[in-house]
Amino acid sequence: MLSNIGFLGDHNVARAQSSFQVGDSFMKTGETRGIVWVVTRSWTHVDGLIHVQLAKQSRQTDVITVSASTLADAAYFRPARVAG
Repeated sequence: MLSNIGFLGDHNVARAQSSFQVGDSFMKTGETRGIVWVVTRSWTHVDGLIHVQLAKQSRQTDVITVSASTLADAAYFRPARVAG
């Protein structure tokens, strides 16, 4: 189970390292199925690294956790264009 140590709630996520926040949408780089992942929370892990939880937009019970630096790395994720 994940720890809530350093939980940042709805605040900006790793603003110094990247430019995303809770509610922002991403797709995995190279993904062809169009699955959109939405940042739902962030926290500082005991190792000092910021991690983020992403929920699948179409099924929010499906979640993944990645470091903020991984989310900011275009080799792994890219911002999703959300209609609106």
